[in-house]
Amino acid sequence: MTMLRLSVVLHNGLERHVTVMKLNKSVRDLSTSGCPMSSDEAKAKPFHAIPGPGGLYQWPFIGSLLNFKPFTKYSPETIPDYFNHLHDKYGPVIRLRLGYPVVVVADPIDIETVFRNEGKYPRRLAFDLLEAYNKRNNLQATLGQLQGPEWHTLRAPVNKRLLKVDSATHYLGQQNQVVEDFVKILETQELSPEQFQDLFFRYASESIAVVLFNKRLGLFDANPDKGSVDFLKAAETALKMIQNSLYGKSVLHKWFRNETYRTFETAHNLIRRVALGHIRQAREVLDTQVKSGLLKEEEPNLLLSLLSERSLTNEQVADIMIALYFAGTDSTAKYSQVFLYNLAKNPDKQNILRREILDVLGPDGPLTSSALSRMVYLKAALKESFRLIF
Repeated sequence: MTMLRLSVVLHNGLERHVTVMKLNKSVRDLSTSGCPMSSDEAKAKPFHAIPGPGGLYQWPFIGSLLNFKPFTKYSPETIPDYFNHLHDKYGPVIRLRLGYPVVVVADPIDIETVFRNEGKYPRRLAFDLLEAYNKRNNLQATLGQLQGPEWHTLRAPVNKRLLKVDSATHYLGQQNQVVEDFVKILETQELSPEQFQDLFFRYASESIAVVLFNKRLGLFDANPDKGSVDFLKAAETALKMIQNSLYGKSVLHKWFRNETYRTFETAHNLIRRVALGHIRQAREVLDTQVKSGLLKEEEPNLLLSLLSERSLTNEQVADIMIALYFAGTDSTAKYSQVFLYNLAKNPDKQNILRREILDVLGPDGPLTSSALSRMVYLKAALKESFRLIF
């Protein structure tokens, strides 16, 4: 079994789900509006026929809690294992309640079908914990909450910059420095599995901060700055609370300031305060460049480029960066570990990759854009790692 058993809609690197109510409404509208139905739609089984945990498991509030400890051996942290268990029991398409009704598909062909039919404005899962936070703090909806044309309007400036061919290579020099600090710790310290996992999260945070905030956080320093450490801990806490709300372990946060919400609010307040501080510093740099005529029309720096977009406010840029930070840190930390794990399990493939690296970079050469373009096996190995465990 592999982690290709994913929920069918992805959001910022986390599993996304198709909401049953939305799907039910679409099917009901087709069947009652007089619109002609395709042969596939006409043959479709009723939604309630999708297999999955029934009875109390489908009740609002209670049903979500029954999926996890102490009622099962699973927790939000091990939900991929829970999905695998359900697929083994019910088949490749399952229906369950995780705060709201969701459908989870296992077959890659079905996953492809879902993605190919999302349309221009894919309906993405909105984090209700973040929605509650923004509403209670009188903040505008963020990139992760908006849908349809509103989402596209805010996302378009980001895509224009992130999808440029050289958008990543602009940061290679700084990323080389981050990696050197990371490897130095791996070489000189004996780490427990928990410390190893924490180190990868620090690496992901440090490397992504270079792109999003134009600075190092100093998380690899012998005595890291307290503000950076607090920021890192707040990010870990916020992600944990989002996970609890996403998978139904917390449901009352939508109506009450329960423990999950209060913990998230404290963490997110700190994250937002730090992010806005970085944005204001970058705005000063941008204003200086504009006054001196040094700002490039196609500025390769992501943060400065977004700040030069007149349609975006400082708050919107900060929210975009926070969304990208959440999406990037958790996934980068996870998949870096998975990649090394797969290489360790296949030492013959590890040796092939090692030879390619030595041939292209030498024993201690920095990674450059030209070198990266020649590292064919590295790219193939990474794709294979994603295929095996995603």
